[in-house]
Amino acid sequence: MPDQDTITNQLELLHTHRRTLHQLLKQEAQIGEAFIPPALANGIADARDEIARLKADLRRWDVRVEDEPADAVEETALLVVQPVARSAHPLARSPALWIVIGVVLTLLISGGVALVSRYRGVEPSAITTPGPTTAPTIAASAIPTAASAPTFLTRYPLNVEALDQVELAPQPGVSTAMPITDTLRVTQVEFGSFAETEQPAWNIRLAFTNTRDQPVVLDLDQRFFTLVDDQGRTAELVYFCCPAKGELLGPGQSRAIQLFYRSPEEWFGKGTAASRIFIRVTGLLPIARAAWSFPALATAR
Repeated sequence: MPDQDTITNQLELLHTHRRTLHQLLKQEAQIGEAFIPPALANGIADARDEIARLKADLRRWDVRVEDEPADAVEETALLVVQPVARSAHPLARSPALWIVIGVVLTLLISGGVALVSRYRGVEPSAITTPGPTTAPTIAASAIPTAASAPTFLTRYPLNVEALDQVELAPQPGVSTAMPITDTLRVTQVEFGSFAETEQPAWNIRLAFTNTRDQPVVLDLDQRFFTLVDDQGRTAELVYFCCPAKGELLGPGQSRAIQLFYRSPEEWFGKGTAASRIFIRVTGLLPIARAAWSFPALATAR
């Protein structure tokens, strides 16, 4: 028999999974069961599996746990219909009418799919469904994500704890259950070069955490991120990992982000023209704008 702390933790975990399940079922109801994305369907199934496991464990420990209607898929009784004799049914004698019905159904289904596709495509950032969002102010990068990461040779790692966070503006009207400062963190900044070309480069890593109290549907790519100096020069993005579209990120869960930038020559060496370099993020909900800065590397080549 486990101790009381373990039982309490399991009960709290059960409550968390039920809350997540309720949010997912709301999303399913608004999208329509026939058109839900696989990630949403899998999220519902996973939540129900965890709820069933937790209830079984608690009941095995003689803890009273009530069932809730949403915990499992409802059993639906089969409706048995007696077949109608072909000669007795008026539609059976009208093949042309069946053709018309088929065309109408095809048009209705096509219209429904187009409507759902438009609904699911309007959200430009990491979002919850439903809910209005604001489009990011940074245009999508023309640089495609590389098929595989380039080989990066580190020359100088920066202390990320010493980075200056010079901007953090939440998106108006978007609330979070955790501090907004936990949403996005810079976890690594390195100056070096690509082994294949020996071109100077920057390796930037961040962690995005869902600080809201419900799952979010990710629409994550490179368009939210830029690396720029105090003179307006922008580094060229050559690699982003990893794009995510339609995947669910639960409350408190995190997603790692990696970016490789080709460095302008003015950012390092004896001829350094820049004073500071900025990592900027724009429109990645619930963040409207965020920026960190660090000094350019005025060192010998």
